[in-house]
Amino acid sequence: MVRDKNIGHCRVLKGGRITIPKEVREKLSVKDGDFVDFLLTCLY
Repeated sequence: MVRDKNIGHCRVLKGGRITIPKEVREKLSVKDGDFVDFLLTCLY
């Protein structure tokens, strides 16, 4: 079982850039210069 929790929303800007909300950056400890990976998880 996977338990998901939505902690924020992002908008894709021109050129594919995104802005991660401050609250989400704080919860994930993301700082300037960090790399962020996106993982697509499928449940069968």
